[in-house]
Amino acid sequence: MDFDIDLATKQSDDNPVFYVQYANARICSVLRKAQEAKVGGLEDWRIGEKSEILQSFNPSVLVHPREISLIKKSSDLPLEVRRAAEDYGVHRLTTYAIELARTYHHFYDHAG
Repeated sequence: MDFDIDLATKQSDDNPVFYVQYANARICSVLRKAQEAKVGGLEDWRIGEKSEILQSFNPSVLVHPREISLIKKSSDLPLEVRRAAEDYGVHRLTTYAIELARTYHHFYDHAG
């Protein structure tokens, strides 16, 4: 296995760790701004079965293809975890994280 120290320290989309962390930072920023704007249901944005945000969710407002793509990619997590557990393919989780980050960045960059 080759380790590229230059890539590992690069703060750009070429570095997969930076790319995924940047997606996380963007998500946290959106959630923080939504909380500051007092968007309903975001007091506890960690979604569970009894979450107000799930109870009031209206999927008909999701009309943009990038929104649909992000929801679909997000919903792949349980499958990816199960596949990684079955075949000990932990690389699947890092690949999934990169793909999810890419999907989120595409959504975020084109959100209006």
